[in-house]
Amino acid sequence: GNGLPHQVLKWAKESHHRCLNLLSRKRVESSSKKYNIILLDGEENSRCVATIELLFTSFCVNFFRNTLLSIVNMLIAELPVLPKFKQNEGAKLFNVGGLEKNADDTYSGRKSPNEQEVRVIGCADTMGILPIQVPLLAANNPYIKCVINKMNNESYSFERTWEKMTLFFSAIQAIKLQVKKALSYWKNEVFVSIRNIVDVVTTCQNKLENEMKSLEERISYGLKRIIGHIGAEMQAMVLCYQSKNDYNSSDAQMHTSSKSSLELAKFLKQFLYLVNEQCIFSCTDDDTDDVCKMTMMAHACLCARDVTLASWRRVKISLPGSIKLMRDVDTISSVINDFPYCRKLPAVLLAWEYMREIVQLFIVQPESLASLIRDEDRNLSDLGNQFIYECISRRADFTTNVLGTKAAWVRTLLENR
Repeated sequence: GNGLPHQVLKWAKESHHRCLNLLSRKRVESSSKKYNIILLDGEENSRCVATIELLFTSFCVNFFRNTLLSIVNMLIAELPVLPKFKQNEGAKLFNVGGLEKNADDTYSGRKSPNEQEVRVIGCADTMGILPIQVPLLAANNPYIKCVINKMNNESYSFERTWEKMTLFFSAIQAIKLQVKKALSYWKNEVFVSIRNIVDVVTTCQNKLENEMKSLEERISYGLKRIIGHIGAEMQAMVLCYQSKNDYNSSDAQMHTSSKSSLELAKFLKQFLYLVNEQCIFSCTDDDTDDVCKMTMMAHACLCARDVTLASWRRVKISLPGSIKLMRDVDTISSVINDFPYCRKLPAVLLAWEYMREIVQLFIVQPESLASLIRDEDRNLSDLGNQFIYECISRRADFTTNVLGTKAAWVRTLLENR
């Protein structure tokens, strides 16, 4: 209403009107009732045109760079710091390694010494629909370790972070309204008056677009920080609440979802609700808002998928535990299905459909695994041998003794696939 951006726009309009009234010499009347001065190209109006150009380019700098961009920078400064991840911060203790090919192109299942190939969450963009490998949680990341310690001591609250993100999203909404007013000022007043002077129109238009581009890039950076922080919180949550026996205990403990999945689902739901209700991304295009909103939700949902997959590296999964594993996947996917925007995201829906099928690798008996992973009617047939092996290595029956001797079925499972 009467904030600084409003005042900058008000002063710009007043200066523009005074310039036209005092300096314009050669002009015509517009049919528009709102504004009726159109400058004609010519020496008589050169002074007026030069002043209008100077006033508008100065307005762009003061309105976008010195006002709106400064506000965005202050908001970003209040957001949580984006954690920096390194490849060597993965939880290697639970990494079973990869596969090595024999001379006849069959897989021996021996551990690969090169663990750097395993993707630590946070070191790269979220994986796509089809997982290439089971990722690692960044268990040794200093930021995540700090959050885990606070969670264990019950001294950590995410409410303050939610407040900061809500403030950021709400402020972006207000900024968008101000930008719309600035664009209306350009279209209905400045452009109308100088539309016959092409060079000046081009200069003013380019200045406007460049300043708006800088503003939107900074907003995008703020959103990137939020997504990065959300991913780190998801990892810390699973590392804090997951137990090694979540999926490898007695039948009596398999009728409920694990605490880590319940906390992850609760966290994801709260974030999706925040984005769905308040987040506006584009300063100029309402249609782009929907696209960006769905992109933000997609990143969060796929990050939750990555974190869930990575958590399986840390546990052994028995047959009763696989039923609980399926319940945990359903718990998180049901949250996603509750949001209409998420239901419009084929990539997210298919990614979690893959998750349900991957759980089948732990449910079926060993003698049925070969036909399961070769069934072309299932999504599992699209998964590589590396991924299949990393999953089945978490089965409780993968080894036959405490020395780690692999079961006989493991050695022949991936042959000729």
